[in-house]
Amino acid sequence: MVLIGKRIKELRIKYGLTQTELATQIGVSTATITAYECDSRQPSYDVLIKLAAVFKVTLDNLVLNRSQSVIDVTDLTPEQITRVQVLVDYLRISDIIEILFSKDTIEPYDIDNFIKKYPDVYQNIEAIVKSVMERQKNKEPN
Repeated sequence: MVLIGKRIKELRIKYGLTQTELATQIGVSTATITAYECDSRQPSYDVLIKLAAVFKVTLDNLVLNRSQSVIDVTDLTPEQITRVQVLVDYLRISDIIEILFSKDTIEPYDIDNFIKKYPDVYQNIEAIVKSVMERQKNKEPN
């Protein structure tokens, strides 16, 4: 079982934050972050929610170390949210995700270079998604 303090420290380091920076973002002292990371003090529910927001993970991911991320779509329109969901669904069932994160092509999360390297994919994403979804649908047993 992963202790919450270890998980907080792991995520803080992953996001390149100091204890002071994290403390400022969630409204606690640096000493409090140190106490959380040493498991000498447990964060409150409010703090857990703030930590999950900072690290863009679900509470399950933060507390139980389950691999599930959250994308903040607050400023997106419902249509844009739908497009993001379609793209995520497409990436789940395609080889594009392997290309995107392959060490042989570009660095992980470098979307600008991905778009430059594969402009046809980006420009035709809706048609590609429809095609892949249709193929997936046809593979499903009746």
